[in-house]
Amino acid sequence: MVKRRSSERQSKRPESSLPLPAQATRVQPDGQHNTSLFLILILTVAALLRFGGLDNQSLWNDELHTWEAVHRESLSEVFQKGIRVEVHPPLYFIFMYYWQKYVGDTETLLRLPSAVAGVLAVFAIYLVGRRLYSDREGLIAAALTAVMHCPIRYSQEARPYAMLLLFSLLATYYWLSVAGSLSEGKRPKTWETVAFIVAAVLTSYTHYFGLYYVGLLGVAGSLMMVLKRRWFQGLVYFPLVYVPVALSYIPWLETLSRHLRMRSFWIPAPTPRAPYQFLRFALNHSPYVVVVFLALCMWLLGITLYRFLRKKQPAPTVRSPISCQGLMLLLWLVVPFVGAYIRSVVSTPVLWGRNLIISVPAAYLLAARAVTQIPVRARWHALIAGGLSLALLFHLEGRLHYYSAAHKEQFREVVKYVITRDPTLKDTLIMEYTWGENFFNYYFIHFGSERRVDLKGGRNRDIEEVAAEIQRRSPRFIWFIFAHRPPEEGFMQFMQRNYRLMSFKRFYLAGVARYENEPPSRRR
Repeated sequence: MVKRRSSERQSKRPESSLPLPAQATRVQPDGQHNTSLFLILILTVAALLRFGGLDNQSLWNDELHTWEAVHRESLSEVFQKGIRVEVHPPLYFIFMYYWQKYVGDTETLLRLPSAVAGVLAVFAIYLVGRRLYSDREGLIAAALTAVMHCPIRYSQEARPYAMLLLFSLLATYYWLSVAGSLSEGKRPKTWETVAFIVAAVLTSYTHYFGLYYVGLLGVAGSLMMVLKRRWFQGLVYFPLVYVPVALSYIPWLETLSRHLRMRSFWIPAPTPRAPYQFLRFALNHSPYVVVVFLALCMWLLGITLYRFLRKKQPAPTVRSPISCQGLMLLLWLVVPFVGAYIRSVVSTPVLWGRNLIISVPAAYLLAARAVTQIPVRARWHALIAGGLSLALLFHLEGRLHYYSAAHKEQFREVVKYVITRDPTLKDTLIMEYTWGENFFNYYFIHFGSERRVDLKGGRNRDIEEVAAEIQRRSPRFIWFIFAHRPPEEGFMQFMQRNYRLMSFKRFYLAGVARYENEPPSRRR
């Protein structure tokens, strides 16, 4: 009788107090009440690192290419003259045309869209990490992205790479939903399919490597479904999702074919060290960070193999829309690189660090997953991730001197040097050697100077033309300014023989020389 009453009392207990089997335990989101606070903290740090010091560095060669491409009278002129030189899809330059026209074209304003995209990319990688694993992996990947040199640098540059990073992450995020649903035989949500199409179009029109990445996502999605024997989804439904993306590119196909035939002469042929160089590009240009990353990857591989062989499943987390997430991340990191390497060997070199920024998030997500698989309490995962982030932040300034030293060609400093000394001279001529038509003039204009570049020269084949022009104008003094590429030796010997060098100032990847145009009788 006593036992019966005892069992009756137990049956009347609230359902929540009954012990459940381990496999049926409801999984709570990792630190749900703290996730928002951590995410806000990470995004704040990311914003400070990207918006802080936007005008510390001079605009460099490629950024001045952006300004020159979009600083036109009309959008049609941007297409005819600007984008033709840029050899990129038009989306970023269309946006920058209207941005500089209605907002401004100072150094800070030209770089501001990239900084905004860089902060949003930190949030986007959190979303991808959460969708693949859980909030914990998303937060750690976001923290690494917030403090790494590569995402920060391209978030402070008036070029399309920060937007490429953002759009490719968004395309990946929605691809996970669409492809995951289809691989399980379910119909994906309409709004997620539309969002993927929009993100894929934006990625494709931002950079040609974005188009390449979107194509790889398509191949991966169809292959994943075919392997699961979802024949209709893999061979019919998913390719149909790509039809709007393909149709959107029809107006650009002619320009694309012309750009593909052009050779990127500044990109060298790849060497056997290319994989290591790519990892250095993604990981703070540091061999020590590369070693730590490889150690984390080996740990992740080891623990995954151990669980597979012992048939042990990892602790349940937020359910991922696809299986084999680690393999997906590894392929995301490796396959775009391999394709670019093969193209560079057999055809035109395209293997360049910033082109492969589409693969950089995979490295951070792999590192984040490896940290969460260390067999310690969750709070220790947070401490390890925080320690890694602080170490990377110290390396950014302590070793790379990112905010305190020049790392972009000092066009601005060269022009400032000329402007401050030019008024003391009478009858001067300014000669430049750089890639663009108005790169130095950008700073003459923004410093409020009336001076402009008078003459271009720096190659051996320019000697005749330069000599004739100087003789025609007969200035008393000659400023020779250059940046991004040094003048050729024969040209400098010509200047040394015919004009007296009065001063020379070296800047970072730039320089300025002042010559006096002496009478022939005094020349050596």
